[in-house]
Amino acid sequence: MKEELDFSSTVFSGTVVEIIDENKNQSIYSSADPIAVHFEVNEYWKGQNQSPITVYTVRNTESCGYEFELNQEYLVYANESNGEIQVNYCSKTTLLSLADKDLAELGKGEKPIEKVLKDSSANKGEEQISPESSTNIKTIYISLLSLVLLLLIMYVLKRIKESP
Repeated sequence: MKEELDFSSTVFSGTVVEIIDENKNQSIYSSADPIAVHFEVNEYWKGQNQSPITVYTVRNTESCGYEFELNQEYLVYANESNGEIQVNYCSKTTLLSLADKDLAELGKGEKPIEKVLKDSSANKGEEQISPESSTNIKTIYISLLSLVLLLLIMYVLKRIKESP
């Protein structure tokens, strides 16, 4: 168990709250299609101190994917790859109800401190605007509007001077 903890970049327990399979309704799909699994984190031992958290796996075990079930609790051992937290069938990830030995060896975990907004599938790929960036956008907009107004005034004044 210690080896798996050392090998993993993220270890937490949590409940699956959403599973996103973008290719689910496609006529052609692969066992290696990516699946996004959103967890509400209960405790963590290593890695990101946040909840919810999204881990990625592939569609099924034929391609070494871990087949998570909605509303089930898991002890997750994951690794970061290409900026994503990934889980595979060969990790020690298991149903929380079957993880008594691991939990005893891990000891008491910590509660996640940071609550983050969960990305919905409708917003995938879109950046969320923070209050700071919203203020910056407003400042840029006002600056551009002021510049256009100034140019308009200069144009009108020039036309007035040129007229007989």
